[in-house]
This record gives sequence, C-alpha cells and structure tokens, in this order.
Amino acid sequence: MNFLVRPQRAGRHPTWRRKIRLKLRTVSISRPSDAERVADGQSERQAGAVGGEANCIQSLGDIALARSEHDAARDAYQQALPLYRQVGAVLGEANCILGVGDVALAQGERDTAREQFAEALALYERVHRTDNIALAHERLARVTSGAERTRHVAAARAAWNAMDLPDEVARLDREFG
Repeated sequence: MNFLVRPQRAGRHPTWRRKIRLKLRTVSISRPSDAERVADGQSERQAGAVGGEANCIQSLGDIALARSEHDAARDAYQQALPLYRQVGAVLGEANCILGVGDVALAQGERDTAREQFAEALALYERVHRTDNIALAHERLARVTSGAERTRHVAAARAAWNAMDLPDEVARLDREFG
C-alpha cells in the first residue's frame, strides 16, 4: 500500500484545491499502489499461464484417452490436476478427475472409476455446472446398478431437461432405457 503521504503545506493552494488534494491522498492510502497493481497483474498473468498450461496438458490427456493410450491419458490428467488446484480452477480440477475416472473405466477398474466420478460430481455441483453434473451422473450410472443407477439416470435426465436438451435425454434413454 502507498503510505507515503506528503504533508500539505499551508498557503500553497487555494483552500478548495487543498481539500480536494487531501481527499485524494486519503483515498490513495486505501487503494493499491502502482507497485501492488503491477504485482497483482503479474500474479494474474502467472495464474493465467499456469491455467493455460493445465488446459494444454488436460487436452493431451483427452487426446490420449480418445486414442486408447490409457497410461498417457492418466499421466496427463494427473499432471494437470495440481496445476488447476494451484490456480483454484475447480472446473479444470473436476474435468481431470472425471478423465482419470474415464481411464479407470476403460481399464475395467469400476470401483476406482466410481470414486473418481463421485469426486468430480461433487466439484461440478460446487461450481453449478449443470451440463457437467449430467455427464458425471451418466458416468456414475455406468458403474452402478439397481436403485443407485436409477437415481443417477434420473438426475442426469433432470439436468438435461433443465437445460432443454431433448437430444441428450433421448441419448440417455437409448443407453439406459
């Protein structure tokens, strides 16, 4: 903060100017200094760079998963995850966790997939991402059975309906009946 306030010398300015300058100096004490604004800007740029790096790494994970390169996909998601956490990007964090769950499911690790999908769902709910909430419920429906599966299908259907996406509801119905 800028605590360097020069004392006003009497008689230098007319009274109204002096009052305005004193008011401005008082306000400047409570506002960030130029140095702080520059530091904040650098912090924002650094966070942006870290977030951008995380996005690129996560995209590599998505590509690897699409190519059935499961180890590479898992490695990429696990590399991007702490970067998202570092910058507080909850959506990116959830997407990586969901990706790790997708890898686990592709490798037949249903329990691990279920844990990852449930963790991702909680994060999506925290940031109120209805589309991602629906997708997480769909994935949970794939790794559960009975009443729990029915609950996840119903939750996904409700989310798709809330967004007025009948094609997604139809796709859901084709998969789960």
